[in-house]
Amino acid sequence: YWRGRKHKRRGRRGWRMRIWTGNHDMKSIPKKYWKLKRRGTMYTRYINLLNNDAFTKKIRKTPHDHFVWEFKGRVRVRNSGTYTICSKSDDGSRVKVDGKLLVNNDGLHGPEEKCGSRRLTRGRHRVITWGFQRGGGAYQTVYYKGPDTKNRKRLMRPRGFNLGRRVRKVRRGWKMRVWRGRTGMRHLPRRYAAGKLKGTRYVTTVDFINRDAFKRKIRWTPKENYTWQFKGKVRIRKRGRYTICTRSDDGSKVWVDGKHLVDNDGLHGPKTKCRTRYLSSGRHRVVLAGFQRGGGAYQRLTYKGPDTSGKYRYMKSVTRVRKIRRRRNRFKGFRMKIWKSKKKDLTRIPHRWQQKRRTYKYVGSKVIGKVSLRSNEAFTRKIRATPHDHFVWQFRGRIRVYHSGTYEFCSRSDDGSRVKVDGRQVVDNDGLHGPVTKCGKRRLGR
Repeated sequence: YWRGRKHKRRGRRGWRMRIWTGNHDMKSIPKKYWKLKRRGTMYTRYINLLNNDAFTKKIRKTPHDHFVWEFKGRVRVRNSGTYTICSKSDDGSRVKVDGKLLVNNDGLHGPEEKCGSRRLTRGRHRVITWGFQRGGGAYQTVYYKGPDTKNRKRLMRPRGFNLGRRVRKVRRGWKMRVWRGRTGMRHLPRRYAAGKLKGTRYVTTVDFINRDAFKRKIRWTPKENYTWQFKGKVRIRKRGRYTICTRSDDGSKVWVDGKHLVDNDGLHGPKTKCRTRYLSSGRHRVVLAGFQRGGGAYQRLTYKGPDTSGKYRYMKSVTRVRKIRRRRNRFKGFRMKIWKSKKKDLTRIPHRWQQKRRTYKYVGSKVIGKVSLRSNEAFTRKIRATPHDHFVWQFRGRIRVYHSGTYEFCSRSDDGSRVKVDGRQVVDNDGLHGPVTKCGKRRLGR
């Protein structure tokens, strides 16, 4: 029998087994069995329960008869091909693979086996087995055979039913990336990572003496016109002044804790540049970027200080750098909302109309690409329940600014409108009037 790995609390591995108390007159598996009274949940490494005692050992509160069970998990298929899955049960049982029914062994009977075949691709597949027991002896086993088992019957091996977030394996070393660069580069571009990504790899040290060394790590490294980056964290045990050196062909730059430290940019052969900085004990984030226009490529990163007894050593990264993901907007575009007003004498935009639910009734919302509504019909096309008059609208979204500077915002409306940017009012076009345009300026950062 296959025994799963020892698991952590976050994500348990194995089949998730559940038991419910069933009806006394069951002739088949109840349709909505999950609404019955649940007796317990347990994780088991394989489905091989040969009698009532086997069920009771897993879940102590399992009834002697009149109960329903379910096994849920994921099976990893390493070799694509046709697989046969068999369920032997007393009484009925069924098996679903990726949401589709494969084996139907339902009904009142003794230990009876039924099988079904299906082609499975390489990867993980979700498998659910459920059955019932009305009276007598309970029985449930699930076998499969195919390319992974050399066409021999084996108990199905689960890869786990994940309850929480999957714990990712932390890779150690420098995270190395290579991009295709522009033709005719003379300096390391500001957006050196804007080209097509050719590959990612983790390395222990940064020591590449030619293009073949790059190609051994990342197979699709171009012959010329490409950029690279090494990202990692360096552990400093003894605080003090450290000298960091980069030797490259062509240019390269080094950042430590987000600050530019070494500048070895430009077109040149293998050239070394160093700079000294005080580093405290602990982990420090280091980023090395460079480019190659043509000819031989070269990149080496070394350092010396109290940890190296004043001798130059290759800089090693202890773990990969985890990129902090910014919280993205949940929708792309402007979120349009409409409220219907019970007041017929609106002269200005009401104050806090969203909170006055008795006076202003919420009509609906929709995401639109741009704010350009030139008639009542345009509002109605977006939100069908929009009233003909006496209503309030709102457009909410985010804009991306690539270059810092002064920007002008204009609002043309009938009747009144206002524009706020980052919580501050920029345009005030409020009041009763026809189509009127008003603008406001504000300086925005990148």
